[in-house]
Amino acid sequence: MKKSLLKNNQGFTLIELLVSFIIITSSVLGIFSLIIQNIQVQKIKKDQLIASQLAQEGLELVRNIRDYNWLHDDIYDTWYGITGGSSVEFSIIDYNDSAEAGVTPVTGISDPQTRLYKNANGFYTHDVTGTATQFSRVIKIEYDDITSPEQIMVESNVQWEINGKTYNYIADTILYDWR
Repeated sequence: MKKSLLKNNQGFTLIELLVSFIIITSSVLGIFSLIIQNIQVQKIKKDQLIASQLAQEGLELVRNIRDYNWLHDDIYDTWYGITGGSSVEFSIIDYNDSAEAGVTPVTGISDPQTRLYKNANGFYTHDVTGTATQFSRVIKIEYDDITSPEQIMVESNVQWEINGKTYNYIADTILYDWR
């Protein structure tokens, strides 16, 4: 009886081993590709979140200058430091700018001055003494002092690049002089 059991016991053939190796390898490669894709998507989503906050900050900076002008209406008119009277302006504004400083005019998002830097406190600014980031922000202000002097249209555009692909995030609002 023992002899017949030993004779019938045959191991795996080479073909069976190759098939099982291919199945295991393709499964592992599929899992690794999903992990890599997840990491890439996570990086893009993180940058989109940062860009959305930077765009919203751009709108709030313009709103802050308008509100500062309201508080000091004996010195400034509502749009002082925001518009130069032209219908479309591209500007850069930082969190520490005020109406006295005004906004810095630029030619558009491709202007080198629009690059954002991270300072030692972790704030994004246009000051080149910080660490350069991949983000650029420009604020587009449309103002028509003849047909609608009581409002300005503000558009904050944040642009960044990942692996040669350019992304944009745009937030816009209309600010009124309703006081």
